Amino acid sequence: MAKDKGRCQLFCPVSAYTFQKSGIANYAEWLGVTKGEATRKLLELAREVKADGILMECVDYRNYTLEMCEALR
Repeated sequence: MAKDKGRCQLFCPVSAYTFQKSGIANYAEWLGVTKGEATRKLLELAREVKADGILMECVDYRNYTLEMCEALR
């Protein structure tokens, strides 16, 4: 449900899955950075666009490396 009348909520994906070519590993490869740094960059982007939150896989939490989890904390 929207917070304000006429405004939709925006959630940015921070996904470990790469089957849609939009996972953290894809971004890390394209940017030449670690998965943790790619995670941080995706979170910064979500903050910059004033997203209402992020989407991630909760059932497969082991898809996230320790470095990625640190960035998410």
